[in-house]
Amino acid sequence: QCRALGIQPLEGPVGLHLVVYRPRKAGDLDGALKAPMDALQGFAYLSDSQVVEITARREDDKTNPRGEVSVFQRG
Repeated sequence: QCRALGIQPLEGPVGLHLVVYRPRKAGDLDGALKAPMDALQGFAYLSDSQVVEITARREDDKTNPRGEVSVFQRG
């Protein structure tokens, strides 16, 4: 939990939208999902068992590789 910022993990079902910008044309998308999902556990949501929806996209950006994640409450 990030109480200093006033952030509390979401409870109940959540959805994720991920965009992975890779530095070169190598690697698959599903391999890039586990690390951010694990990192968000306990911060954005309590447990990854709450994730009921995932949309993901892979892009290439050799000058600025990164991952962008949106977490939202579901139903």
